[in-house]
Amino acid sequence: MKKLILLLLFIAVSETGRAFVNEVHPFSWRVRDSILLAGEKAEELQGLNKNSRFNESVPDFSANGLNFEIELTDIFMGNFEDVPFKRDELFFNLLFNAYVTEYAKNCDSTLPPDKIELTKRECSSQEIVKNGYGITISRNCVSWRTVGTGYFAAPKMYTALQTLEQFLLGNVLSMAQNADVMGASVKMTGEMKSVHMDMAALVRMNGCDSPGIKRFQENLRLFAHDLQPIRIESMIAKRKGEKTEVAMNQDVRLLVEDLVYENSRQWNFNSFHKGSVDQVLILTYDSKGRPGKLTAEYLFTGFNGKKKGSVTVTFNSKGLPDCLYFFDFPSTCRPTSRKIVNTYAQNGYMNKTMPEVVPAQTRRQQFPTKVSNQEVPMDVPFAVIESVPIFPGCGNEINNEAKKKCTSQKISEIVNQNFNTRLGTHLGLSGINRVIVQFRIDHNGNIADIKSRAPHPALEEEAERVVNLLPKMTPGKQRGRPAGVFYSLPIVFQVMEDESGKKIKATPLKKEIKNNEARKSISSTKLKELFNLNKDK
Repeated sequence: MKKLILLLLFIAVSETGRAFVNEVHPFSWRVRDSILLAGEKAEELQGLNKNSRFNESVPDFSANGLNFEIELTDIFMGNFEDVPFKRDELFFNLLFNAYVTEYAKNCDSTLPPDKIELTKRECSSQEIVKNGYGITISRNCVSWRTVGTGYFAAPKMYTALQTLEQFLLGNVLSMAQNADVMGASVKMTGEMKSVHMDMAALVRMNGCDSPGIKRFQENLRLFAHDLQPIRIESMIAKRKGEKTEVAMNQDVRLLVEDLVYENSRQWNFNSFHKGSVDQVLILTYDSKGRPGKLTAEYLFTGFNGKKKGSVTVTFNSKGLPDCLYFFDFPSTCRPTSRKIVNTYAQNGYMNKTMPEVVPAQTRRQQFPTKVSNQEVPMDVPFAVIESVPIFPGCGNEINNEAKKKCTSQKISEIVNQNFNTRLGTHLGLSGINRVIVQFRIDHNGNIADIKSRAPHPALEEEAERVVNLLPKMTPGKQRGRPAGVFYSLPIVFQVMEDESGKKIKATPLKKEIKNNEARKSISSTKLKELFNLNKDK
């Protein structure tokens, strides 16, 4: 799963306009940078005040309304100390690539005569593996070629682009080690889209050849090289003087409303009901009395009509919302809208009518429910339901956790005993095979909405047949009322072969085999290929 997520992530990055060089020699970047930078104008690198490399001039520049308005403005004014990321982080690599690409698309006529074409790597030959039924089960690139993108960059920006490449592989490997690699990749993909939109808008707002965009571009380049910025001290002083602490008495219901609505614009099937957020409960607070974690409910329309969903919002050390965790993917971080976060950071959600703050253990913001509990039953994942559905025979367990464990074991036992693993052999499958089945234990305790995903349709049908054998259960409860519960179940079995390769039997695996080394990362060679960092073959 991690490999698939990373592959999709790599493709997404490469297809949003990344620029690549023909060969990468990470060990030589420091020497190369020194040589290339040594040729720049002496007054740019020497004999100037350490904190202000040019005289105080304030060209017109605007990033108003952009997702990363604060960060881009800090770079423009040379306020590097308040930029919330470092040059060696993946986000800055994406930001820099996005700017170079969008400037190249919109401003080619303003580039110098010695401009350099941006290149990318594309697969020239694939190895395709199929099973006995002719179904493609894997594709691997065996050779690559370098092609021009048709876009160009100024030599100085191209050099900075090369400098940042030295950090790319390490960042991707680090992401592969992340326990929540799906959440990390989703968050980064969202940021990648936002930053490309910002860079395109930034160029249009300020013009290709304006003093403001030139100052921003130069500071962006200096940040990439870890050099001192061109500072506009008057703007920096004003920014620092106006900087305020994030207030603790802001209207978090309205904040969640805006965050969920903005995120819902990317939903494929469900439709969010504006104005429906309620039952906001602040779970934790930081040392300054600001929310650290909260939950809320909202209405949405899906395949089965109107439903209630829930979301958990987490806040970072600065008191700002950074992740949304929706009920159907409770461990996947969905990034918060930068525009909304910036508004919240500037105390734009102040609620003058809120009561005085009381001790943390009793603090709660409650808001009227828009729809009655009976009208819209809630669906909650099995992992987070307050009172789990109870399988027959598990009701005498001592607590909710024990009942959850007992129910899970009973479900697994029925599935393992009744799933026809011999299908794998008959279908020509080999090795370890995994079937994912998801179903809902509705508010009456019945099994409903069974969905499955498998390497072959026959396995999906078998999985659904087995799940239908489950008995009616005592329904789960959320906040004291019956609730539907989502349950996901992996069915894993292995098709055994003899020495000649003949398939002899298929056996279920009670626990999915986990190769730590394989799960933690893909090989460096494979990553280089996927991220177009390999040499020409």
